[in-house]
Amino acid sequence: MRSVIQLVLVLAMWTAAVAQAQQHPDPATMDAAGRHEYAVQLTQQANDAYRDDRFQEAADLYLLAYEYEQTPVLLFNTGRAYHRAGRSAVAVEFYWMALETNELDEDTTQRAQDYVQQLFDEAVDSAMRDSINNYLDRAAAAEGAANHAQAARLYLQAYQLPPDPIFSDLDILVSNADQLLLADDYEGAMTAYRQVLDNRWVEEEQRLRADEGLQVATERQRLATAVAEEPEVPVEPPSKGLSGLQITGLVVAGAGVATLVGGIIVDAGLSGTIDDYEAAAEAGDSEQYSSLADDIDSGQTLAMILYIGGGVLVGAGTVLFLVGGSDDEPAAGEGSPETSLLPRVAPMGHGLGLHWEF
Repeated sequence: MRSVIQLVLVLAMWTAAVAQAQQHPDPATMDAAGRHEYAVQLTQQANDAYRDDRFQEAADLYLLAYEYEQTPVLLFNTGRAYHRAGRSAVAVEFYWMALETNELDEDTTQRAQDYVQQLFDEAVDSAMRDSINNYLDRAAAAEGAANHAQAARLYLQAYQLPPDPIFSDLDILVSNADQLLLADDYEGAMTAYRQVLDNRWVEEEQRLRADEGLQVATERQRLATAVAEEPEVPVEPPSKGLSGLQITGLVVAGAGVATLVGGIIVDAGLSGTIDDYEAAAEAGDSEQYSSLADDIDSGQTLAMILYIGGGVLVGAGTVLFLVGGSDDEPAAGEGSPETSLLPRVAPMGHGLGLHWEF
């Protein structure tokens, strides 16, 4: 398609330059009869230039005449002039444009088809055809070995051998795109498929293959992009189980909580005794008063002992749990000392004490 675009640009620039230099009338301002008459004049000038072997000038005039009257034979004549001027690729473009109209007579249609075949045979001679076939054989072998990237390169080399893309076989370009797709080169595959679809001479079967391949490549590219952009989920470190020291701490702290609860129960039970004590004091019952006073003292002493003991046990259990769960200390056997809380005989043999052993 690049050659077609370049051709259109060149022709558009030339038409503008000629119109400005020679001040040709604007077709839009002329009626049908005026446009026909002017097209006939330009065609006669083109015929004269053609007979004088001024083929480029003839091609320009035929094309200018076509601006005034869209007669398919003018496209054929333009192609013929370019053909004689040695511009094969451009000639093929105009022969095909004329054939696409389906308005040429039978003789001109046959001549256009013969000229196209002749130009193809000249552009792709037997030596080049052998080279193309060699690339295609190597590409098929690479494809059979599942070496899709290499197969794609070989298909592309075969497609690019002719001197102009217009002489290349679009089936080869489709095969190149298919191999790029299998090689997971989705961007390259989409580019090649679009190149096939943008070619004005693409055949229906080629168009269907390229369209289907483009859809697959586009979807796979979308999925690949979505996976690449998906945020990475952080991996949580495995939770560590409780150490023996932590379990001991929990047991000790639990015993302390139970002891504290016992103190609360004892303390709550004294409220009734205190009421009786106050009633005996008001009644002047000294014996009852003295007995209740002893009960209150004993209960308060027991509650105090339970409170103090429970608090000590909860505190000791908490310390044991925290020490046993420290993340900063390496595991035993990895160079750090192992600690434990063990009973030892106190110095000078006076009773037992708790001792940290390292």
